Amino acid sequence: MFKAKHPTTFRDMQTKIIRSQKRNQAEDGATNVPTLYQTFAVNLENGLHARPCALLVKTLRPFHCRVDVEAKGALASGHSIMSLMVLAASYQTKVTFIMTGEDAAQALTAVQRLFYTHFEDVYPTATDPARTAPVLSKT
Repeated sequence: MFKAKHPTTFRDMQTKIIRSQKRNQAEDGATNVPTLYQTFAVNLENGLHARPCALLVKTLRPFHCRVDVEAKGALASGHSIMSLMVLAASYQTKVTFIMTGEDAAQALTAVQRLFYTHFEDVYPTATDPARTAPVLSKT
């Protein structure tokens, strides 16, 4: 029987993270590897499509931590655009971010900013003249 290489449910992922932490603690002697969880509702009308997924990956790139994202029972890596897009997280879908590592808190703060600002870097606002298309004058 074929066994999936990667866990496919949120519970399997939690178990894998806990086992990994225990193994790392035993190897390193470290006991403070933070794991943070936060659930957000997708607040984008078109859901998490290519642009917001790309912005998420770009935002998480500088942080040294593992980022897993769970939506509708499926898991994805927060460091892969395609993996995030496969989640097919539409408007108001609950997505849970699981972050483990030394920069987990900073990474979570960055993700919170994206959700709280409705991914403003992806969608220009009418009030920001630098981000709007130029208006052609009537002649």
